Amino acid sequence: MKIDEQTYYARLLMHTHDNWSVVEIEDEEDNAVAGGGVRMQIPKDAIPPYLRQVGSRFRFTMRTVWPDKDDSVDELRAAHREAVIVHELTND
Repeated sequence: MKIDEQTYYARLLMHTHDNWSVVEIEDEEDNAVAGGGVRMQIPKDAIPPYLRQVGSRFRFTMRTVWPDKDDSVDELRAAHREAVIVHELTND
């Protein structure tokens, strides 16, 4: 399994019933990437409570895992669950 880390800027779109959050990937100026079509799911518990409001913007670092053919969605989510770190955006 190949693993890499990437940093993304995101806007929170919604939370799912199974404690995942859907985010839209943005550039550093809060513009949606690829016309708004790039979305990811991250664990809701990786987001600090004060940033969990829909519409919140933040930066996060995520370990990217390229799965094997027989890996399930649950196995992929487990590999990512501890690998997402959310950072508050600052004006620095």
